Amino acid sequence: MVNTHLHDWPHDDESVREPQLRRILGWLANLDVLGSCVLLGDLNARPGTTTLGAALEVLTNALPDGVMTFPTPLAAEQFPPSQIDHILCSPGLRVVSAGLVADCADPDDPTLYASDHLGILAEIRWADPAVAPTA
Repeated sequence: MVNTHLHDWPHDDESVREPQLRRILGWLANLDVLGSCVLLGDLNARPGTTTLGAALEVLTNALPDGVMTFPTPLAAEQFPPSQIDHILCSPGLRVVSAGLVADCADPDDPTLYASDHLGILAEIRWADPAVAPTA
Protein backbone atom coordinates (compact mmCIF):
# COMPACT_ATOMS: atom_id res chain seq x y z
CA MET A 1 0.00 0.00 0.00
CA VAL A 2 1.43 3.34 -1.08
CA ASN A 3 0.06 6.70 -0.02
CA THR A 4 1.11 9.84 -1.87
CA HIS A 5 0.26 13.50 -2.30
CA LEU A 6 1.08 14.86 -5.74
CA HIS A 7 1.79 18.52 -6.32
CA ASP A 8 -1.23 20.81 -6.56
CA TRP A 9 0.30 23.44 -8.82
CA PRO A 10 -0.32 24.29 -11.59
CA HIS A 11 -3.98 23.44 -11.14
CA ASP A 12 -4.91 22.91 -14.79
CA ASP A 13 -1.59 21.58 -16.08
CA GLU A 14 -0.38 18.03 -15.50
CA SER A 15 3.28 18.79 -16.34
CA VAL A 16 4.36 18.26 -12.72
CA ARG A 17 1.88 15.63 -11.47
CA GLU A 18 2.09 13.21 -14.39
CA PRO A 19 5.89 12.77 -14.14
CA GLN A 20 5.53 12.38 -10.36
CA LEU A 21 2.96 9.63 -10.84
CA ARG A 22 4.95 7.88 -13.58
CA ARG A 23 8.00 7.84 -11.30
CA ILE A 24 5.95 6.20 -8.52
CA LEU A 25 4.59 3.63 -10.98
CA GLY A 26 8.15 2.92 -12.19
CA TRP A 27 9.32 2.49 -8.60
CA LEU A 28 6.47 0.04 -7.92
CA ALA A 29 7.29 -1.85 -11.12
CA ASN A 30 10.98 -2.06 -10.15
CA LEU A 31 9.96 -3.48 -6.75
CA ASP A 32 7.86 -6.01 -8.67
CA VAL A 33 4.76 -5.10 -6.64
CA LEU A 34 2.73 -3.29 -9.28
CA GLY A 35 0.55 -6.39 -9.69
CA SER A 36 -0.42 -6.45 -6.01
CA CYS A 37 -0.57 -2.91 -4.70
CA VAL A 38 -2.89 -0.10 -3.75
CA LEU A 39 -1.85 3.45 -4.60
CA LEU A 40 -3.93 6.06 -2.86
CA GLY A 41 -3.99 9.65 -1.74
CA ASP A 42 -4.43 13.19 -2.91
CA LEU A 43 -3.29 12.96 -6.51
CA ASN A 44 -4.65 16.42 -7.34
CA ALA A 45 -5.67 14.75 -10.61
CA ARG A 46 -9.22 15.03 -11.83
CA PRO A 47 -10.91 12.38 -13.99
CA GLY A 48 -9.82 12.78 -17.60
CA THR A 49 -6.37 14.18 -16.81
CA THR A 50 -3.22 12.64 -18.23
CA THR A 51 -2.00 11.98 -14.68
CA LEU A 52 -5.00 9.86 -13.77
CA GLY A 53 -4.94 8.32 -17.24
CA ALA A 54 -1.35 7.16 -16.67
CA ALA A 55 -2.40 5.47 -13.43
CA LEU A 56 -5.44 3.85 -15.03
CA GLU A 57 -3.20 2.22 -17.66
CA VAL A 58 -2.12 -0.27 -14.97
CA LEU A 59 -4.46 0.26 -12.00
CA THR A 60 -8.22 0.52 -11.52
CA ASN A 61 -10.09 3.16 -9.57
CA ALA A 62 -11.80 1.76 -6.49
CA LEU A 63 -14.12 4.73 -6.05
CA PRO A 64 -17.34 4.95 -8.04
CA ASP A 65 -17.46 7.51 -10.86
CA GLY A 66 -18.64 10.93 -9.78
CA VAL A 67 -17.48 10.76 -6.15
CA MET A 68 -16.53 14.30 -5.20
CA THR A 69 -13.69 14.32 -2.67
CA PHE A 70 -12.80 18.00 -2.66
CA PRO A 71 -13.56 20.50 -1.30
CA THR A 72 -15.54 20.33 1.91
CA PRO A 73 -17.51 23.45 2.72
CA LEU A 74 -14.30 24.80 4.28
CA ALA A 75 -13.01 25.70 0.80
CA ALA A 76 -16.14 25.40 -1.37
CA GLU A 77 -16.15 29.04 -2.39
CA GLN A 78 -12.58 28.83 -3.69
CA PHE A 79 -12.69 25.58 -5.70
CA PRO A 80 -15.22 23.69 -7.83
CA PRO A 81 -16.20 20.21 -6.58
CA SER A 82 -14.08 17.43 -8.05
CA GLN A 83 -12.52 14.06 -7.39
CA ILE A 84 -8.80 14.54 -6.80
CA ASP A 85 -8.35 11.89 -4.11
CA HIS A 86 -8.14 8.32 -5.35
CA ILE A 87 -7.75 4.69 -4.33
CA LEU A 88 -6.13 2.82 -7.24
CA CYS A 89 -5.80 -0.97 -7.19
CA SER A 90 -3.83 -3.58 -9.07
CA PRO A 91 -5.82 -5.98 -11.27
CA GLY A 92 -5.06 -8.79 -8.79
CA LEU A 93 -7.22 -7.08 -6.20
CA ARG A 94 -11.00 -6.89 -5.91
CA VAL A 95 -12.86 -3.89 -4.50
CA VAL A 96 -15.61 -5.04 -2.15
CA SER A 97 -16.86 -1.54 -1.32
CA ALA A 98 -15.61 2.03 -1.57
CA GLY A 99 -16.88 5.49 -0.78
CA LEU A 100 -16.58 8.55 1.40
CA VAL A 101 -15.90 8.81 5.13
CA ALA A 102 -15.48 11.85 7.37
CA ASP A 103 -17.86 13.61 5.00
CA CYS A 104 -19.90 15.69 7.44
CA ALA A 105 -19.27 18.49 9.87
CA ASP A 106 -18.86 18.14 13.60
CA PRO A 107 -22.35 17.84 15.12
CA ASP A 108 -21.59 20.73 17.50
CA ASP A 109 -19.92 22.98 14.93
CA PRO A 110 -21.16 22.99 11.31
CA THR A 111 -18.01 24.85 10.21
CA LEU A 112 -15.65 22.15 11.52
CA TYR A 113 -14.59 19.36 9.16
CA ALA A 114 -11.72 16.90 9.51
CA SER A 115 -10.07 18.38 6.43
CA ASP A 116 -10.71 20.46 3.34
CA HIS A 117 -10.98 17.04 1.60
CA LEU A 118 -13.52 14.33 2.28
CA GLY A 119 -12.10 11.03 3.46
CA ILE A 120 -12.08 7.98 1.22
CA LEU A 121 -12.22 4.34 2.24
CA ALA A 122 -12.26 1.02 0.44
CA GLU A 123 -12.49 -2.61 1.43
CA ILE A 124 -10.16 -4.53 -0.87
CA ARG A 125 -9.50 -8.26 -1.11
CA TRP A 126 -7.36 -10.51 -3.24
CA ALA A 127 -9.17 -11.37 -6.46
CA ASP A 128 -7.90 -14.94 -6.06
CA PRO A 129 -7.35 -15.80 -2.38
CA ALA A 130 -5.14 -18.73 -3.42
CA VAL A 131 -2.43 -16.28 -4.56
CA ALA A 132 -2.59 -14.00 -1.51
CA PRO A 133 0.75 -13.73 0.26
CA THR A 134 1.03 -15.27 3.70
CA ALA A 135 2.84 -13.44 6.45
